[in-house]
Amino acid sequence: LINNMNKKSLDNVLSEVVKVFGPYTDQIVIGGGIALLIYRYYFSSDSKLINPAITKDLDLLIPRKLNIEGSLSERLLQYGFTRSTLSLETPPVVSYSATIKGEEVIIEFLTDRRSRGNKDTNVIVGGVSAQPLSYIEMSIENPMRFEIGNGLFTQVVSPERWLFHKAITFTKRRSNAKICKDLYGIWYVGSQLGEVSRKTIESLLILAKERPSTWK
Repeated sequence: LINNMNKKSLDNVLSEVVKVFGPYTDQIVIGGGIALLIYRYYFSSDSKLINPAITKDLDLLIPRKLNIEGSLSERLLQYGFTRSTLSLETPPVVSYSATIKGEEVIIEFLTDRRSRGNKDTNVIVGGVSAQPLSYIEMSIENPMRFEIGNGLFTQVVSPERWLFHKAITFTKRRSNAKICKDLYGIWYVGSQLGEVSRKTIESLLILAKERPSTWK
């Protein structure tokens, strides 16, 4: 885990991601641990809040169908990212890595498991291999749009959906380290972001009532 990425470094990373995906940025939602930093720096007005410990992964959530021309993979490679194959599956798990102004960034793509076929099989979406995860469709719904600076905008999963997703999936983790990371994230989003945390809990209770009882 790392927690030394400041606001300027995060601005640089997100600005580069927006440049890479260009007009398709609005079809992609930022999730994962870096969302905690986004909540901290872009949605909280309290400068005294502690920074979260996060990993270097940048999880990008995408629907199973993207309205794009060309390939997201090709766009990443054109901007200097390196493609790595992480599994022997077909299609395999892949990641894209680059160093952006001193910050190492690793991008992976996630999508939902709503499929009539093999729900656990990776799928090609917009030219990239995306790993299917349960309940991701909830995280993609109603994302929060925010300005990075210089007129650049992107979007992140809402805090209540981020927290709810971790709460209903961490028990399925096979790695104790990942279970602890999920629980840490739940604790941080739910209690360490001041007014943002308060509003998140309120919204979480409403969100839970809208979902099937089995989710709760």
